[in-house]
Amino acid sequence: MPFNADLLILARQSRGLSQSELASNCNLSQAMISKLEGRLVPEPSVDVLSKLSSILNYPTEFFYEPGRLYGLPPSVHAGAMYRRKASVTKKSREKLEAILNIRALHLKRLLRSIDLDFDLPLLELDPDEYTPEEIAAKVRQTWLIPKGPLHNLMEYVERAGCMVFLCDFDELSVDGVTIRTPDLPPCIFLNKSLPGCRQRFTLAHELGHIIMHRTPTGDDMETEANNFASALLMPADDIRPYLQGKLTIGRLAQLKPLWLSSMSSLLYRAGAIKAISPHLQKYLWIEMNQYGYKTREPSEIDIQVETPKN
Repeated sequence: MPFNADLLILARQSRGLSQSELASNCNLSQAMISKLEGRLVPEPSVDVLSKLSSILNYPTEFFYEPGRLYGLPPSVHAGAMYRRKASVTKKSREKLEAILNIRALHLKRLLRSIDLDFDLPLLELDPDEYTPEEIAAKVRQTWLIPKGPLHNLMEYVERAGCMVFLCDFDELSVDGVTIRTPDLPPCIFLNKSLPGCRQRFTLAHELGHIIMHRTPTGDDMETEANNFASALLMPADDIRPYLQGKLTIGRLAQLKPLWLSSMSSLLYRAGAIKAISPHLQKYLWIEMNQYGYKTREPSEIDIQVETPKN
């Protein structure tokens, strides 16, 4: 196999290095790195390759694997298919893109030696024809999910043919991202540091993108995915009796471990399905903020993180 310049780019970006930084660390010129990445030098010398391997912490064999690069889903400004805590810098996006591509390469190698068996259909439904609520209901019906709280969401998603990976995304300010390539199953990457309830919502959100947005549809994608996730985890008819009446912060805390959803998600859902008045919802948001629960909900009612099985 010839030297793969794309994998040098991935390795460098995955370590958060610019060309000049890598060159300095390797005691090489930036021009040399640029020529290697631009395929102007088809093959590095043994000494140069050894330096690159040592500094980037990838075995020399890595740079000779076959593979092509895939970009991220649509940009943040166009309604990207990833949930984010803050604006993502260009360098962070490059690092994220590199990490996802490297994971995809590893998965391709793995899939050459094993056969995966998926027993649930992965639906494709157009949000222009159905509302996110209706799509979530169709998913639950097709997957034979019992009424009420959805347990083991990760298991359902994997049984439908999606690959889920837990990654260290903290410094990238990313909760989750989905990539789809012609030669792989849909791949969902989640920040492994997410609390259990946030992980579940992010996973449901990314599933919504896979089902509804195989072709990007515009600026409403994030809202549609959020609405899908809420409806999938907390179906209106099932959860309404739990939310009606004099909803309180204490009641939200009691419902969290039952519905495996955050207090904030439950409160948002209560307003969205009109189980409570706008006045009460506003009052409870103020209380949530006063207690600091909008930032960190009580640790004693944390939800367990679900683990991928595939």
